[in-house]
Amino acid sequence: MRRLGYVVAAVVVLVSSTACSRGANVTIDYTRTIRRLSPLAIGMAETGWRSPYVLANDALERRRLARLNLGYVRMHLVYQVSGDPTSKIVCAASGCDTGPSGGQWISAIKAVGAEPVVIVRTKSSVDAANMVKHFNINPITRKPDPSRRNYVRRWIIGNEPSSNGYSVASYSGYFNDDARATKAIDPNIKIGGPTVAWYDETWIKQFLKLSGSRVDFVDFHGYPQKGTTKGNVPTLFRWATTTGNDVSKLRRLIQATVPSRASRIGIEVGEWSLNWGGNAQGDTNFNAVWTADALGHILQNGGLSVYFGTKGNAIKWSDNWVVDDMDHTVFMHVDDPRAPYHGYGMFTGEGLFRSFGQSMVSTSTTLPNVDIFASTDPKNIVAINKSESVAQSAEFSLHGVSSATVDVWQKNQRVLFKDPPVHRGTIRVHNGTFAYHLPPMSATTFVIT
Repeated sequence: MRRLGYVVAAVVVLVSSTACSRGANVTIDYTRTIRRLSPLAIGMAETGWRSPYVLANDALERRRLARLNLGYVRMHLVYQVSGDPTSKIVCAASGCDTGPSGGQWISAIKAVGAEPVVIVRTKSSVDAANMVKHFNINPITRKPDPSRRNYVRRWIIGNEPSSNGYSVASYSGYFNDDARATKAIDPNIKIGGPTVAWYDETWIKQFLKLSGSRVDFVDFHGYPQKGTTKGNVPTLFRWATTTGNDVSKLRRLIQATVPSRASRIGIEVGEWSLNWGGNAQGDTNFNAVWTADALGHILQNGGLSVYFGTKGNAIKWSDNWVVDDMDHTVFMHVDDPRAPYHGYGMFTGEGLFRSFGQSMVSTSTTLPNVDIFASTDPKNIVAINKSESVAQSAEFSLHGVSSATVDVWQKNQRVLFKDPPVHRGTIRVHNGTFAYHLPPMSATTFVIT
């Protein structure tokens, strides 16, 4: 039988903080900041899919993304007629809606509170320079003007060139030409590349040797599975950890290859999600928990996260029935949040609770299959239990916080994949400790006041 929804009585286990007398198994050190997070750190790629319900003209989609508190949204734009700067600027992604203008796309991105980053085609030095001029140059002063409504500060050259027939030498040559041409128009912009389809260290290292004097941020992509069949859950979580570690490896590679500019070169995982093709495990609570875990590892290692993408992955692009992995059958409407939306929401709050803070602090745990991410300015903790069947009793020790109030929000297998995290109650920190039950396959956010 098809059901429009379902209600499950949640069993909430609030463990007294006195349980910590047995010894903490999770430590959060608020006296030790490990990195400052960029305001752009949590971002998404706009797909441009599902005409006419696209970001440029879909008010509901804009409201959904605004609630995610994104810092960064990527858009792929081209001139409708290459070489003709009087022609219309349109979305360039495969299958996207070419009706809205470039200005409408950028305005929509800024309307959700995010900074735009624009992809231009690889062989595009003339078009790229004209596009920078279009968005960034004041027609009266003929100078760059960051106060312009649709000013674009960040630009990306090409998309996955290593998978589209370019050698590293040919791509780097085009990249250098485009960087020179665009910065001649506006020297204040930031240029990123090479956008390889996965962390290909050999390719990236050669790119840094050829273009390291010009690149401002290094971008790589990653997807763990095609998505036509279900993947192994522990393997997929290992991918999340490895992708975060790849950010750290890339930082070391930049320092070794371009030492004079290393401190000025950023890193972003410029495309990622569970599946690059099919929809296996897409509409599942697992996907929400996995997305939160992957995001945490990227942030913890110092990368910007650009999830792919908005319509189609984070939010629904059509009305239809969906059956999840728990055999719940639900009807979803266009623009309804999907599982990854709520994975992001465990960090951003999705309008329900306070967003993750501006800096990450040191964490450690002895609990198996549990990842912990914590912030300060303000103080939030995101705890991920990756086990499909085993709950964990987490006993927290907070260095630098002796007493506080903690609001608890959670996504677990009792919460339908399409529904937001549930408020599980408020608990207290006493003598720097509290304890909480982490159900199997769950993401729990502790908002500390």
